[in-house]
Amino acid sequence: MGDPERRARARLTEMAATDAEVGVAAAAAIRDLYGEEPPALQAAAGTTARVSGQHDAPAARWPADPGAMRGIFFPTAFTRPLGEAAWTIFDVGHWTFDYGATDQIEIGVQTGPPVGALLVAPQAKFAIHARSASVGLFAFGGAFIPVVGDLNTVLFYGGGPMVTIGSPDRFVNMGVQNYFVSTGNDGVALLVPNAGGSARLGRRFRASLEIFVPDVVGDQGEELDPGDIILINYGVRFVGSRLWGDLAFVYPVCDDCGEVTDVLPLGLPLLGIGLTW
Repeated sequence: MGDPERRARARLTEMAATDAEVGVAAAAAIRDLYGEEPPALQAAAGTTARVSGQHDAPAARWPADPGAMRGIFFPTAFTRPLGEAAWTIFDVGHWTFDYGATDQIEIGVQTGPPVGALLVAPQAKFAIHARSASVGLFAFGGAFIPVVGDLNTVLFYGGGPMVTIGSPDRFVNMGVQNYFVSTGNDGVALLVPNAGGSARLGRRFRASLEIFVPDVVGDQGEELDPGDIILINYGVRFVGSRLWGDLAFVYPVCDDCGEVTDVLPLGLPLLGIGLTW
């Protein structure tokens, strides 16, 4: 009633078209004041909007990466948006299903093709998202059950904390993952500190790097001291609106790793593909 010429609405629309963060409030004001939906607005490059389960992350000119919940292999503190599900495959034999239960909680299961054995491992991630950083905790546990032959069932569980600084399009990720594997009487514990980063190269591609230093914990680790082997994950990701794919390699650095790198100069291939719905 106090804006018969709708000048305030025009100004709100102009503001929303040039700044996505202000645009969220501007769009809500248009709904409240005028009782109508605002026109479709596009964020300018470098502005902010909510993407991939994190608040106030850079949106820019390209769609969000639906696979940003992991760097290459290790989990980030980003969680899948509420109601979104995903299926990820690593090197054919490792499948992961996950679902955004809330904006802070992601649940899922690790499994694989049921050929000769069954793999079932529920998993969960809880995270707190701030403007420029997210802090999360990842946990999983399950069993590898052979259905042919005389192999024993393998029980395993693990997880750990991680901190992700930045946005889903450009971030640094640090974490410590713990793994414990048991075949009944025998067991081994593995501690894996990891750090890495990722950056979008454009609308459809991003580059990622992860460095991790595995350490066998306990009496079983007498033959492997921290730093004896360093593993470097590196690669690129194709990013689609619902589909993504990783072409990556694991390059080992150790005294005896030349036997591997002479045969595989780029490192061991780590291929991944994911789909969301």
